[in-house]
Amino acid sequence: MSHTGNGYVYGEYLPEYKDELDPRSWINIKDYGEKDLRELIEKVIEAFS
Repeated sequence: MSHTGNGYVYGEYLPEYKDELDPRSWINIKDYGEKDLRELIEKVIEAFS
């Protein structure tokens, strides 16, 4: 098994990230830094709450 660093967050309900969505509404987080990733995850949690 190799580590690729790939990861995805569901972003359909985050209009500010619409340019980063793939055709299935996922955001690739591979190149996100810690601060940006934490912010994105907080927004996703809020969107689902």
